Amino acid sequence: MKTAKKICAAFLCFAMAAGAAACTPSNEVTDDSSEESEISNSLSDGITPAMWRVTSTSGAYMYCFGSIHATDGNITWPDYFEDAYDECDSLAFEYDVTSSLDLENATESIYYYMYTDGSSISDHISEEDYEVAVAVLEEYEMYSSYYDYFNIIFWYSLMESICIEEAGLDAMQGVDILLITRAKEDEKNVLEVESEEEQLEIFNSMSEDLQTMLLESYLYDGAIEEQIQALLDTYEDWKIGADMSDDDEDISSLTDEELVLYEEYIDLLLTQRNIKMADTAEEYLDSGETVMMVVGAGHYYGSGSVLELLEERGYTVERVA
Repeated sequence: MKTAKKICAAFLCFAMAAGAAACTPSNEVTDDSSEESEISNSLSDGITPAMWRVTSTSGAYMYCFGSIHATDGNITWPDYFEDAYDECDSLAFEYDVTSSLDLENATESIYYYMYTDGSSISDHISEEDYEVAVAVLEEYEMYSSYYDYFNIIFWYSLMESICIEEAGLDAMQGVDILLITRAKEDEKNVLEVESEEEQLEIFNSMSEDLQTMLLESYLYDGAIEEQIQALLDTYEDWKIGADMSDDDEDISSLTDEELVLYEEYIDLLLTQRNIKMADTAEEYLDSGETVMMVVGAGHYYGSGSVLELLEERGYTVERVA
């Protein structure tokens, strides 16, 4: 389903749990920087990602920095980021994704994606979708019969993992992992805006129709190639601090059924989470510490964004870069 192409690429900016679940327990996807694509290498000369400073009426302030959950690993932070990082006592992330790299935690989280009623993926999607999905996974040496007992969103995550790797990007080099690791080494406080369990519950709460729409966005002819380019475009937008909102998304071609699913997606991945992130940002501003909140870049753009909500609540929002 081509209409889901952009929202699938947006997972790089909105959420990370599904992709982490697909990548972490598998031994079939390996990191080999020597195989990065030429187009990926061409993006690594320098970055100017967006950052904002939020100030309260009392003069307390914090920084908001948009992350992306997979990069090519060639990140040199600009001076304005380094200056803000040095000022901060704490860095706050969606959750401490490095904890999911632990085998025990990864094994535990993977059960969120397994059917517990004795059914398999073929009981939940059409026979045609199942056959095409298996063929795609086999083409990229990602299929295992073990995966048949996992739900639709997990299969979507496998497709996403294929595209991330083929694009020359690496989820293990995501901004979150890089900065969490650095913050811990520098003995800064690492805070969690959400938790891994909360993100997993978001995916589990998706209707099967929405999960199917996301999966089908990888199953038409040429879909993988289109998704790879969409990921690279999203990465390039992040690197130059471009607007990453979906406000200009053309949804006129969506059927009534698809529009309902699109609205469900926006509500689950953005609307509800943005409100919680804005609430948490207020707590940081009242804490007496200087905090940098590092969440998916998509949460900072467009109507209903974290920054718009904070402005509506009387805070001053200034773009640093």
